[in-house]
Amino acid sequence: MILRMIDNFSSIDISSLESLERAIQHVDTNFGRVFPLWRGHSDIDWTLQAEVFRRPYNEVTLIRSFMAQAESRKQNCPDSKDHVGWLILARHYGLPTRLLDWTMSPLVALFFASQNDEKDGCLWALEPGRMNQQMMGIQQRRLYAMDEAVVADLADLAFEPNPTRLEERTALVAGRTIASGTRELDARVLVQQGMFTIHADQTDLATVGYGDSPHPSWRVAFRVPKHHKPQIRELLRHLAITKSSLFPDLAALAEELKDRSFLA
Repeated sequence: MILRMIDNFSSIDISSLESLERAIQHVDTNFGRVFPLWRGHSDIDWTLQAEVFRRPYNEVTLIRSFMAQAESRKQNCPDSKDHVGWLILARHYGLPTRLLDWTMSPLVALFFASQNDEKDGCLWALEPGRMNQQMMGIQQRRLYAMDEAVVADLADLAFEPNPTRLEERTALVAGRTIASGTRELDARVLVQQGMFTIHADQTDLATVGYGDSPHPSWRVAFRVPKHHKPQIRELLRHLAITKSSLFPDLAALAEELKDRSFLA
């Protein structure tokens, strides 16, 4: 595990429903009984960066190309001026964007954390109100809606074609991440109980200091040991948390059915 993450980790490892319950209780106590956002990483060393910043993508070309070709593949796409809507749709279909997906369900997050038996996984919990309070420098602790100006301003950066203008606009919000709700534009967002953080730049959220915040603890991580991942996946399967339930399309269903015992 890389050093940047050590201070984020609880001593609780996730290996069963019992340990998951202890983790939830730990979060409940430390976050003040506020429902957290959850995120699962199959590799414990992954950063809390939006994917578009992890490699030198041309963000504008990427999202504009997705928009140009999406309407022939999906009905009821967002309006061309609905930048937030397009980022949500693109992110849930795997396109690198400045959105980082979270979920309201620790079971959904644990599904993603329990993939890849070669690496320890990580289950992240985030108190969005406290983070927003620090990021925005305000007294109020709240979750932003996707249609609020502070969210839309960050979303608009993904569509800024002028590199100089993009640099100038980004400098005004450098390091900022905002936690927001979602819009259920697609069945994947619905079944995954999706929520988002939207990121101004490549800042790794796991490394952001708490500064002088009166409520400093707004993130915590739990290790998911690799040798426990197979049993966790089997447990989640019995709880109907499977790939086909989280990706409700025919391809995911067919893939899952192939792995079941339907041999003659």
